[in-house]
Amino acid sequence: MVSYKAAWEGIPSDVVDPEYTSQRCPRTECQHTERANRHRKRFKCQQCEFQDHSDRKAAVCVVQNWFDEQSGNVPSLETLPRVRTVRRAASGGGGAADSHGRHSRSDVTSAGEA
Repeated sequence: MVSYKAAWEGIPSDVVDPEYTSQRCPRTECQHTERANRHRKRFKCQQCEFQDHSDRKAAVCVVQNWFDEQSGNVPSLETLPRVRTVRRAASGGGGAADSHGRHSRSDVTSAGEA
């Protein structure tokens, strides 16, 4: 489903083997894999006692597997293009403080005008 949705939006995706990602601890210093770590929607590492929602934690492990497969070929954040804020001009005729003109659509004028 993720690959399908990514392709629909024009985002590239890779296939990652999800084997044991729901049983493995995502902590880099632990990485303990045991069936007893997962109990329904609750994950608790039997070795380091890390706890998280099992699906969220499994998604983190899938990303870790993907990074391991890339073997350092992932560009650093500093090499990515920077996003600049673009100011947009107001719509309308311009030149006035209110781009909608003197009267609003309902033909109500500001106080004191006839």
